[in-house]
Amino acid sequence: MKATTNKTAKMADFQILPFDFNDTTVTFVANNKAAQDRIYGGKSVEIRKSESQRFYATLIGDGFKVNVQ
Repeated sequence: MKATTNKTAKMADFQILPFDFNDTTVTFVANNKAAQDRIYGGKSVEIRKSESQRFYATLIGDGFKVNVQ
């Protein structure tokens, strides 16, 4: 996952919350209505670490901008 600049981060559709090495999930937070619609109306979604890169790639492929902190 590639980090974005501060300028891009303000416009990101999703934000990935920081996580600990021992965590088993990664939290993606929707920052606008289109992003919320992508995750079926929720404000955030927890994805298993093992699937997080695939989910990230899917979001990027769907045209969303993702901020990795």
